[in-house]
Amino acid sequence: MTRSYEQLSAEERGMIMAMKLQGSSARLISRTLRRAPSTITRELRRNGFKSDAELGTMG
Repeated sequence: MTRSYEQLSAEERGMIMAMKLQGSSARLISRTLRRAPSTITRELRRNGFKSDAELGTMG
């Protein structure tokens, strides 16, 4: 089985960050953008996104 991959667009990356800042889960973001959850979590990890909980700060 051959798989093809398409890179995330700048618009998708912006949407991922905006949704994550609003508290959306990676799975919700993946459903909204019609991307695999692993793609979303990889993008969040790659770009160093940390939630308030991970940073130890209060929102």
